[in-house]
Amino acid sequence: MIRETLILFVVLTSVVLPTISSQLPATDVYKIELDANQQPAVIYFMNDYNVGKYNNQPSFINDTEVLLTSEFNDGNTDVIKWNLRYNSYRRLTSTVENEYSPKILNKSSFLVVRQEEDGKTQSLWSYPNDLSNSGSRLFKDFDNIGYFQPLSNFKIALFTLEGENSPLYIGNLRNETTIKISDSVGRCFQKSKKGELIFMEKQKSGKFRIKSYNTINQQIDDSAQGLDGSQDFCLFGPREDLLMAVGPEIFRFNRNSNSWILWQDLAKFGILNITRISSLDNTLLIVNNRP
Repeated sequence: MIRETLILFVVLTSVVLPTISSQLPATDVYKIELDANQQPAVIYFMNDYNVGKYNNQPSFINDTEVLLTSEFNDGNTDVIKWNLRYNSYRRLTSTVENEYSPKILNKSSFLVVRQEEDGKTQSLWSYPNDLSNSGSRLFKDFDNIGYFQPLSNFKIALFTLEGENSPLYIGNLRNETTIKISDSVGRCFQKSKKGELIFMEKQKSGKFRIKSYNTINQQIDDSAQGLDGSQDFCLFGPREDLLMAVGPEIFRFNRNSNSWILWQDLAKFGILNITRISSLDNTLLIVNNRP
């Protein structure tokens, strides 16, 4: 059963999703607003409602709304919608299952990875944005979905868990068919303004390279070498520059020198272990693992 909760308050990573019986890491989410020089102007601690619990996978809906995974007192993870303008949230799901990695699909629905009651099955679910029903499962032949990325109203990238590998599939919602495009990828996906899928592919050396997949001609192009110690990146700014973080430091990829340049060091703000970054315009959402 889905329910809605509205709460107002005063301003202030492994690849496999954790099983129900395992303890989730304590993570915090920060909103960082950048000034005209792209330096932090405002830093806002978002999860004052569940300090010391799990908060992860922030995903922008638009410039004022964000979807987020949060752990509540019952120990389950559910989806909330954050309003960045009013610094308030609404709880979208309250289920016996665990929901992770929420992302908007279209004006009608959002998607999540749902860990079923058996603690093993990980499936993709669609919920209506107006919460008018309890949602439906997609790609029923897949019970090992770890992460995903909507590419259009009917195309979705699927990260699956198959033994030691993590293949990448492109799924078609119209007929639930899939095609494999890589045998082993990282957990992070982004959709570019051109509609391309940006992802990290694992090399034989164990290192990751960032690549782009054209959904029209199915061509894969190489973009950059990933930073050691990180599997997460995001696209930033009008040029869609690549950002990656290691510890408290955020690096920006320089296309001219084909190298990563230190861009921000957030240690002075007490942010020491960045595990995820999401961006829209001059706003960053940072996930920080607590020590």
